[in-house]
Amino acid sequence: MICGGTVLFFTILALLAGIISTDFSKYFIIFHKIFFTNDLWILDPATDLLINIVPEPFFVDTAVRIAVT
Repeated sequence: MICGGTVLFFTILALLAGIISTDFSKYFIIFHKIFFTNDLWILDPATDLLINIVPEPFFVDTAVRIAVT
């Protein structure tokens, strides 16, 4: 029963990661609208460059390490 639950959990988690990876920006916005009550997380594309704040390779490396762990 525990093994079945674990397999189901990881299957759902992998499916969710696959869906999110199709359009990360869209799901990033949805996540923040659900869990945050202010607009401080919204970046202005004209002045804010997320790539300069935290580079994408950092996110990719972190995601890979979490997945492997």
